[in-house]
Amino acid sequence: MGSQKKRKKKKYRAKSAPREYDEATSITGGYNELLDLEDNKILRKLPSYVGYIKDLGKEKFAFSNCRTRYDFSPSQKKQIRRSPQGIVLVVLVGLLITWFFASLFYRAATEDAGKVMLSMLPSFIIIAAITAIVLISYFGAWGNFLRFAYRHRLVRGSDAASRAMHRQTRAELGAADLNRLSEYAVTVYENYVAVALGGQRYNFDRNSVYLEVKMINDELKLVFTIDGYSFEFLWGLPKRFYSDLRKTFGDRLTVQKDGGEEKPFSKVVGENIGFLGFGLCFTGVSVLLIVASYLWLPIPPFLGVFFFLMSFFIYCNVLSEITIVSEIGVPLIFSLVLMIIPPWAYVWIEPHISGEPLTFIYFLTHCSPFAAGLSFFWFMGFFTLAFVISKIIDFKRFGK
Repeated sequence: MGSQKKRKKKKYRAKSAPREYDEATSITGGYNELLDLEDNKILRKLPSYVGYIKDLGKEKFAFSNCRTRYDFSPSQKKQIRRSPQGIVLVVLVGLLITWFFASLFYRAATEDAGKVMLSMLPSFIIIAAITAIVLISYFGAWGNFLRFAYRHRLVRGSDAASRAMHRQTRAELGAADLNRLSEYAVTVYENYVAVALGGQRYNFDRNSVYLEVKMINDELKLVFTIDGYSFEFLWGLPKRFYSDLRKTFGDRLTVQKDGGEEKPFSKVVGENIGFLGFGLCFTGVSVLLIVASYLWLPIPPFLGVFFFLMSFFIYCNVLSEITIVSEIGVPLIFSLVLMIIPPWAYVWIEPHISGEPLTFIYFLTHCSPFAAGLSFFWFMGFFTLAFVISKIIDFKRFGK
């Protein structure tokens, strides 16, 4: 009888314990019902609440105040590694490494091996740096890399502007790390929506989740309605997430604009007329530099084209209040710079340095520092252009 009573007590305790708990989801536990705030206790009683599910499926959208633009969720990291873009980057690094060693063996066999080894050391360093950059991107580890670099004072900046940028980035990473104590996150999967409020996670059937987006200046305030119950997501999302939310929620999303309308183009221009004038002067000087390179000065013409293209970054910075300019204009100009300048610079610089005529065979058998570095930048121009095209399609379909 005594043993039966003990068994009954144990059974009762097991039933009364929290039925969902995953210590890995957050510092506070993530699914411990005892830690729910009073206003959020009702969420676990909604019909669409599905409880703790270890594998929620493929991720469609993710935001967390614990992550910066340099951080990715575990699911996003897997998607990067399996994506065509990630595979292309790895193939590119493989081709660069193959090109380097093919060039090394060919030149060692046809020239003085010792001199070849020394002359190709800069190429080795450049390809090693490119490989590191690609692998960090492939594994989605830029956030971890930057934290490591700042923690060990490996990155400081060479001038006041770069030091200020690094201070801002370091502060952003530090704030995200502090937010882990009470995470606010929205993650949408194929069949579920997970919402984290103050470190506690709630999983719902996706078909029952409706979202209202309130545009307030440069922030998006979210209000979820699930099974007729509405609650506010107490963390503002950056405005750039709007098209992603539209794409993810579709007809289950409504928009309410409250001071979030963009200023008219004419008003933005009027407020920044001085900076635009400076940009026009910079563009004019760039045009004169291009003309001078052909008529008067013995300088490469691509320098003038480079400054001409870079002048458009001034306009993008001035007009950054217009979403389409900041989200599409900047990467578009960046892609044009990378597609035009590197091959032009290589064709001009390589013959002047080597003293050899530039042919396709010479290119294949001489992996010089300029050839390796500029080829990588040239390829990244097309890579960035593909990103810009996908962004334009999203803006066209889902708005800005």
